[in-house]
Amino acid sequence: MIQEQVLRYVNDLPHGSHVAVFYEDLDDKQEIIAEIVKDGVQKSEAVVYLCRNVEQARKFLIGHGIDVDRYEKEGLIDIGKLGSKESHPLGIEYSHSDDDASVKWLNAYFKKKGRKHFRVIMDSLLDLADLHHIVEIEKASETYFRASQNVPAKLVCVYPNKEIVKIDKESFFFDLIHAHSHAVFPGMAFEIK
Repeated sequence: MIQEQVLRYVNDLPHGSHVAVFYEDLDDKQEIIAEIVKDGVQKSEAVVYLCRNVEQARKFLIGHGIDVDRYEKEGLIDIGKLGSKESHPLGIEYSHSDDDASVKWLNAYFKKKGRKHFRVIMDSLLDLADLHHIVEIEKASETYFRASQNVPAKLVCVYPNKEIVKIDKESFFFDLIHAHSHAVFPGMAFEIK
């Protein structure tokens, strides 16, 4: 299980943070996401969860005591699918072929919602055929966050620890870590300079 102080670290990060959170198993992943969502809605921030399966996401969030229907009606929770090359999460085009796809999506979402504070959780997909592209997308997001002084969002990318460890491709792991402002592992968290 993820330690409470590690989750507190993620929730207390300022807007403009781009965080890579590594989880051990499905229970850890769901605990991490549920706690980030709970903290966001308690602070009246819009929380966006881009995931692989919207119905499963709704079920596990409800199972963690989150009134998804209520918060969706209030505009505080949006759950959208991220994954297919033709995906349009929450009605906004997301092109996997662009390295700045996440940045374009974030800008379009900000304009669509018109909110000041956001947190976006991305259930990051590991496409083993295109690891370089994953790093480029993350780097573009980090560049955007570092360049924008008052980005009204916190971007949290969740990755499966066990899958990452198995990847033996040059410097993928270190490049992925350095494409974020913070990295969080079970039991520890640190800022990337």
